[in-house]
Parts: sequence; C-alpha cells; structure tokens
Amino acid sequence: MPGAPERRYIECVGKDRRLYLVLGMNRVPITGLRPQAEELIRHMLRQNEANGGVPRVCTHAELQKAVWGDRSMANVNIQIARLVHEIRKALASLAAGPELIANLPGRGYILQGERIAPAPQLSSFVCGPPIVHPRGFFGREHELKRIYSIWNRLPLQHVALVGPKRSGKTSLLHFLERIHLTPPDQLRRGQAAHWLADPDSHRVVLVDCQDARLRTPEAVLQYILGQIGVRSPSPCTLAAFVGILTDISRPTILLFDELEVALTNPAFDPSFWAGLRSLATNHTRGLLGYVIVLHSEVPDNPDSADPQSPFLNIFGHTLTLGPLTSSEALELAASSPKPFPEADLQWILAESGRHPCLLQLLCDARLTAIEEDQPEELWKKEGTKRISRFRHLLNHP
Repeated sequence: MPGAPERRYIECVGKDRRLYLVLGMNRVPITGLRPQAEELIRHMLRQNEANGGVPRVCTHAELQKAVWGDRSMANVNIQIARLVHEIRKALASLAAGPELIANLPGRGYILQGERIAPAPQLSSFVCGPPIVHPRGFFGREHELKRIYSIWNRLPLQHVALVGPKRSGKTSLLHFLERIHLTPPDQLRRGQAAHWLADPDSHRVVLVDCQDARLRTPEAVLQYILGQIGVRSPSPCTLAAFVGILTDISRPTILLFDELEVALTNPAFDPSFWAGLRSLATNHTRGLLGYVIVLHSEVPDNPDSADPQSPFLNIFGHTLTLGPLTSSEALELAASSPKPFPEADLQWILAESGRHPCLLQLLCDARLTAIEEDQPEELWKKEGTKRISRFRHLLNHP
C-alpha cells in the first residue's frame, strides 16, 4: 500500500529516554501515556535489545515487576491489559497499522515492529544504483551546508537540485531522508551526522515520482500522510490534504525525486501544483519545505502559461551537482578495503573528473583487479570501458 510507511516500530531516544513511534524515516513522539505505560514499553524495548534485537515474549509476572516492582497488585493481568490497551490507543491515534504490542494468550506480550537492522555488509563501491545507506555517501559538503542552513531556520525555503543523469541527485535525497535516523555506529568514523540543530525536530519524506504506485495525486498524498504518521482520509483529496497539513507543528520537508515524471503526467493538473504552492506559501506558517530533483534548471522567468509555473517559481535556491572536490573524491577512492597505490588514485581521479558515478565504477574495477590479481593494463581498460556510457558527465563542469 503506497500510504504505509516502510518501517514502523517504537524507539527510546536520548538521555531523557523519550518514546517515539518511528514511521518510515521519521520519529513521532508518543505522548499522553501514564508513567506505568511508558515503563512497560521501555522494559519490553530493553528485553528486545538484550535479545539481539529479536522481539522477546514478556510474561505477566515479569511486566508486573518491571512496572510496579515488588508491590502486590490485585488482578495484575487486568492491570497490564489496561496499560497495553492505553498504549495501543495512543499508537492508533498516530498511525494506522498492525498492533505493535501483541498478546500471546497464556504467555504474555511481545513488542513487535521492524527495526532498522544493523548496517548490512555494504559493497565497497556501488556501480549503478543510487547510494541508499548514509555510510556509503561521500562528499557534497557544500550542498549539504546550504540545504541544512535553510532547514535550520524558518520559514523553510525550497530547493531545486539540478544535474545530468547519474550526477548523484537521488543519492543525495536518500542521504537527506535517512541521516537523522542512522545510528552513529552505522556511519564511517568521523562522518558528519549532526546536520540539524535538533535531529528529532524535522520530518523528511522522500517521494519517488517514478514509483508506479504513485502515479495519481491521491496516491501521492496518501503516501505523504502515511510517512508522517497521519491517518489518510477517504477520499484523500487535495483539499483534505491541505486541511491536514495546515495544522502541522514541526518542520516538514518533502523530497520529490524525478519530479519531471509527475510534471508530464496529465493526472497532476494545474490545480494540483497550484495547491502545493499555496499550501507551503500561505497555510503552514513556514513549516513546510520542498526539495525537487530536475535534469535542467528552472527557467529564470517560468512561462505563466505553463501549468506547473505557479509551483516551480517558488524555488529560490538552485544547487547544481557537478564533480566532488578533490578531497571528497580522494576520500571516496581511499575508502577501499584494500588500499590503492598513489599512482592509481591519481589516475582514477583524473579519468573520472571526480564525478561520483565514474569514481565508483573505476574504484570497483581497481579493487576487483587487486582481489583477482589482474595486470594493471587490464583493469584500466576495463574501467575505461565501464565509464564510457557516462562520458556525458565529463562535459558538465
């Protein structure tokens, strides 16, 4: 279902051990619970963590001791059931979905939900797909500083990311979407993570306009609401969506990848784009920001006859993605698990023009050659062949 978040689980964060419902790539505070209900959740989280992240059944006796200590309780099973009901009610008000606390008759309760798993064994270099995990994302410090300087102040402003195919636009969006929920131990040593003044203050939603499930306005609006933890009305009209987001209280950023696919889709008519513009401009008190990905820059004077003109002319910040800096490109190449000779590093940087896609391809060719003990002339020939399809990048400064 397009409106359902990819992940849904409970998390306990920070020194004050605040409870959050994690939806997709966003944290939603769980509030209004009695201290006993909060302690029940915390205990179950601790047990799952001690069990290597695998949900563990907690018995009634165990939960009684965790919540009330050695205090004698009458009808303890009923008391615990009431706490669980209270928790379920609070979670249901945040988002629809399967119950995260399940009752196992005669055994107790189990806290379920798909957690972000420990970092998988990531490929040293990625050839083809975008970089999804922040650990594998290198560079773009200038662009990130610009974006987060905009996000750390109100009103939120709108950013257009521009660049040719394979310039790394989608990888940058994935980084923006995920970095605030990535545990430090899943990042590279010394990799910057705290771009936001308060990582839990913002909600970030990535909308892939190429997703076949998101080819109608209603599907897109349902998806966005699901990702920020809001129940979607039926039908989910643009007017209903605007009415819901008018009441947002946290900075919310919508990332639109491959926006040109939606711009050329007749289902997204002029009223849709005008509605998105009006929503951000007049109804959300500066708490809603857009980031879009385009292959070419927004015209300085968009054609007023263009159906998308009202939407596109609010993008006052344009960032063009070109090569990485020399130090950023060197950091990517030097991340190889088997070091490259200095001469090879310099050859890779020169031949790639420091474009991340070409860097990944050439570094992978060199690493493969080292692992397979190939002669030098062979890996360079292979690397040159690999990047030939993307030579258009070298024509962009």
